[in-house]
Amino acid sequence: MKKHFACLLLTCLAAASPAVAQQPPPSSEVELKACLVAEREGMTRFKALETRANVLRTREDELRSTRQLIEKESIDMGARKAAKEEVAQFNARVDKFNVDSDQFNQTKEEFDRSREDYEAWVVQNLKAKCTPFEDKPVAAITIFYACGFDQATSAFEQVPFCSGLNNKAELRSCVKKAGSKAKALETCGLAPQK
Repeated sequence: MKKHFACLLLTCLAAASPAVAQQPPPSSEVELKACLVAEREGMTRFKALETRANVLRTREDELRSTRQLIEKESIDMGARKAAKEEVAQFNARVDKFNVDSDQFNQTKEEFDRSREDYEAWVVQNLKAKCTPFEDKPVAAITIFYACGFDQATSAFEQVPFCSGLNNKAELRSCVKKAGSKAKALETCGLAPQK
């Protein structure tokens, strides 16, 4: 009878006690590297879009200035009754401006499509590969190896996630002392970063 009561009591206590939050398993180097590859590609795509956007802004400013000059010249010509030859030259400049404006609008539409493609790529690829790290612990040594800091040069040096690792020198020293990656993972793990 006491055994049944003890089992019943343990069962009730287990049911009544709050659930212990399970800590997700730490992120692996392979998972992190997939995220870093996607992040680096995202940076490359973004920089290309940014360059195109700057060119478009410059061109838009040029067209705005040209339009203002044409409008001023039109008012000026109307006030002084311009000659036919001058009007013909003015009309040719207006036609060229209109062609340039149409080309600009087409280029801007292409840019907008590229920007939308980039935003879709971010959601479908970058976020899909990197979002799991928001809730998982990542050991500093895992970041060190995934970022390639154990190599002479790192392909991920400029990726924000990697450039934010503050203790690279300390980890390099620990990895060197450990002598092997397996030993370094044991001794240089340091606290996981969130």
